[in-house]
Amino acid sequence: MLALTPLAGPECRWAVARLWVFVLRWVAALVILSVVLVASWYCWFMHHLDPAFLPGSALRISLTIAAGLTLAFVLLLAPAVLAGAFTGDPQRSTLGILLSTRVSAGEIVLSRFVSRLCQVGMVAASGLPGVCLLAAYSGIGMKSLAVMLLLTTAVTCGSAGIALSFSVLFNRARDALIGAYAVGLALLFLPLLGPLWIPTAMAPWFEALNPFWSLSPLIEYGQLGPAWRSILVWSALAPVGVLTTSWLLRPAYLRRAGGNNDAARRRRHVPPLGDCPIRWKELYIEADKDFGRLVRVIGQFVLLLMLGGSTLLLTLFIWSSWNRQSPEIVEYVLKTGAVWIKTISLPMSWLVQWAVGIRAAAGIAAEKEQGTWNALMMTPLGGGQIVRAKMVESFYSLRWFLAATLIVWVLGALLEAVDFYGFTTLATRTAVYVGFMSAVGVWSSLFATTSGRAITLALAIWLVGKILFTVAAVLLVLVAMLIHYLVWSSIGFASGRTSGITPQPLMSIEMAMTIFELALCVGTTILIAWYCHARFDRLAGRCPARPIPVRVQPT
Repeated sequence: MLALTPLAGPECRWAVARLWVFVLRWVAALVILSVVLVASWYCWFMHHLDPAFLPGSALRISLTIAAGLTLAFVLLLAPAVLAGAFTGDPQRSTLGILLSTRVSAGEIVLSRFVSRLCQVGMVAASGLPGVCLLAAYSGIGMKSLAVMLLLTTAVTCGSAGIALSFSVLFNRARDALIGAYAVGLALLFLPLLGPLWIPTAMAPWFEALNPFWSLSPLIEYGQLGPAWRSILVWSALAPVGVLTTSWLLRPAYLRRAGGNNDAARRRRHVPPLGDCPIRWKELYIEADKDFGRLVRVIGQFVLLLMLGGSTLLLTLFIWSSWNRQSPEIVEYVLKTGAVWIKTISLPMSWLVQWAVGIRAAAGIAAEKEQGTWNALMMTPLGGGQIVRAKMVESFYSLRWFLAATLIVWVLGALLEAVDFYGFTTLATRTAVYVGFMSAVGVWSSLFATTSGRAITLALAIWLVGKILFTVAAVLLVLVAMLIHYLVWSSIGFASGRTSGITPQPLMSIEMAMTIFELALCVGTTILIAWYCHARFDRLAGRCPARPIPVRVQPT
């Protein structure tokens, strides 16, 4: 592919020499290595508890987790890298120079696509040794391993093609990034709605949109068909994205160079200035300028979908409660609604966490992009006042989305789709991770120079943090189980019993893992919040990193 365009070589050499690529390679390798270590320790522990224990099933589950994490990495990283491929060129004045030469638009797009894809490929390949080691231990064949690696490559190219096409449709990198993420999430969640309106013959190809669904049949049973369908579907998205970007590159550049001629939006009613000017600014001035029009349309569509589905299910629930003449219809309505709510409860929790993190990450970074952050730092406002105003604006702008999520969860409790323990666990986990994403978003917004980088950094920290919290919780639970077993064994030996010792668990393993995970998340949130509060002036650029020496002139 490097021979197709003369720009690919310099672009690739520039791309692979970035420092953050090497940092992310180490992070991805450590995450996959942690999965390998936990799987090895679990198999060793279970073998000592039960000599007849067979580790094949646990190793295949660990391989599925490692392969799924690799897919999650590329789905998160590829849009982040490709979404800003052309959004910053009008400010740097590089695209106009390239378009004025004899290099075609297709060669420019292909060189950017290949160079950015090299960055994603280097990060994804860092976890390859751990995946191959788990594949060898679990006993899957070379054909299944090769298909799994092809699936990762296809998903990488497909998500990169989607993000590349969005980079020419938006003027700002954060809008292109959110649009690419929205399309990616739609492709992952659309198979959940497939049984409602997709014919049976087309259902396998519709399910191929979600590559995670093909991992378990591939690893557990050696079924290659679902994985091959996912490979074909996601591979087709790459040339479509490249061709679309090549076709739109020149018109998009001319539109951006000529300025934005869209009519000004009608501003809503703005109340008088109150006692807190910074909060008034965030709630009524900056709220309409954070994201582009298409991003707001996507958010409104998701909100209407949630409210519409909840209203329909609530209406059917009330109707079924009054209509007792058709018990079959009532049972079908309740069962269908319960399955639907149970399916979307966890994705909705993730969407809430992502939305809060994105809003928090885009708050301060947007001020830097608009050139108003330095002026804001010249005011006597403290760091706490600025951050609190940004967070109030974030939650205020998401108030309808949070209310719709709460309505869906309450409806799930009414339909008995989620029991009381599941409802409280889901709500508590969501609240804890919302606080974590708020702190992470503020830190990433202070650290990054653009909102696109801040959003990517916040989402990457969410993914890595969730993995590390879960792995640490599993390790702590295993240590607690080992200590509990040794204590009970010591008590049994002290009482003269050498057999028949059965330790009584204090709680279920799932509850213990949840408690450890949330405790680690709360501790990390407090640490990040304290760091941002203590180092706000240095992170915000209000004071230098090193004290400036003052020279005193001798009299």
